[in-house]
Amino acid sequence: MRSTSISKQAITLISGRGLASLFTFLIPVVLTRHLTPSDYGTFKQVFLIYGTLFTVLPFGTIQSLYYFIPKDPDRIKVYLVQSLLFLQVSGLIAMLFLLTLGQKISVYFNNPALAPYLFQLGLFIFLTLSSAYFEALLISSQKINQAAILSFISEACKTGFMLVPLLFWRDLSSLMWGMGLFAFFRFSLTMVYVVRRYSLSWKDFDRPSFRTQLAYALPFGLAVILQVTQDHFHQYVVAYTYSAAVFAVYSVGMFQLPLIELVGAPMSQLLIVRMTSLLRQGGAAGEVLALWRDITKKLAIVFIPAFVFLQVMAREVVVFLFTSAYLPSVPLIRLSAVSLLTAFLLAEGALRAYAQTRFILKVTFIKTALTLLFIFPFLMWFGLLGGLITLTSVLVFAKGVSLWKMSRLVPVSVGVLLPWRDFSAISVFSLLSAVPVFFIKSLHFTSTFSVLSISASVYSLLYLFFLFTSSLISFDEKREMIRMARSLGSRLPAASKY
Repeated sequence: MRSTSISKQAITLISGRGLASLFTFLIPVVLTRHLTPSDYGTFKQVFLIYGTLFTVLPFGTIQSLYYFIPKDPDRIKVYLVQSLLFLQVSGLIAMLFLLTLGQKISVYFNNPALAPYLFQLGLFIFLTLSSAYFEALLISSQKINQAAILSFISEACKTGFMLVPLLFWRDLSSLMWGMGLFAFFRFSLTMVYVVRRYSLSWKDFDRPSFRTQLAYALPFGLAVILQVTQDHFHQYVVAYTYSAAVFAVYSVGMFQLPLIELVGAPMSQLLIVRMTSLLRQGGAAGEVLALWRDITKKLAIVFIPAFVFLQVMAREVVVFLFTSAYLPSVPLIRLSAVSLLTAFLLAEGALRAYAQTRFILKVTFIKTALTLLFIFPFLMWFGLLGGLITLTSVLVFAKGVSLWKMSRLVPVSVGVLLPWRDFSAISVFSLLSAVPVFFIKSLHFTSTFSVLSISASVYSLLYLFFLFTSSLISFDEKREMIRMARSLGSRLPAASKY
């Protein structure tokens, strides 16, 4: 398979999510301006619970579709019915959990204001889980355009349903009801599409196939539980230890430009689908390695310059997006940005293509154990920074172990596995592009927006100049990027007429 093919698929997915992220990006910006730090902290606690349950309860069934549908497309109805049933039962469990333990949860968070929103959260989780498989279905079926459109429309509608009630009634409860209404509409439309398109019936449920699907998903699901524990435990500790207002500062410190979700997630999904197909067709090790190195290089082209820019402009980003009330989050954002340097190494996605879910489980167990071991002393020694120091250190360790395992499977040495020369060139281009940014900051603009927008423009243009004059991207990829830019440019004047 040609690299240009996956480039076009990735650009399509990323474009859809990029447009969607313009709406999603507004959520914390608007909330920090219309809610007090305590209320915003309560909102972040609600979404901490949501993120935990939504990630854990599917237990790997959604991710299993990326493996089973490309592997056995003739049985797609079977896997869809089984996944839908499992997800709906999981959603009901979440609702019951939040309804029965709501008061205890609010006591743990030292925040009585949290309890009234947990019923609304339970309803939202049930409806969201019941349609969560839709994008995985489209991507694993190679319907990339539809997946991109779905991502854009879904995120745009969710943002509108969240923010419009907030702006009218200015309370957290109206925002939560808006989220529930959005989840209901998404669930209804998903069911109409899937039932009509695939003629689904509960009779398609097949116990042997369900056991096979669970056998694949179970180790991954356990790994997800451990991963969520590792990723979220520091937030629960901070929420328990500090007030909601301080937790808001910590949450802002973990904010990143939505690059990992926007770029990393679709590339990981494409990697799993394409690599699984290669391995099923008996692809040679050279083809697998070429696919891996190509995707890794493309992600590094995006993530390394983003990391450098955030290090230089962290203060301006915080003030512009969240106001000066959240300036204590600046050192937290700089440390949190280190995760960008590991996000372009999709070793876990490659291991899933090799069906190495048990190894993923072992690595995640080690990560969780290390997090539990170091989080409390690091918080005591370094304050809020201690939580992110723990998270970042464990992440780097686990990424190294996963890369070692992948090198054994291909098999090649780690030195051959990674495109080190490309990494070096990208790093040099990023650092050189940052030089004029320091000069721009020294001019002491009165407007944060002015210094941020000028700096971002100069940095981006200079980096793109270095990139296009190098051999990091192929001629076909350059031509495709120029074509898309011209297409977008031609649509803007037309749109301005209306």
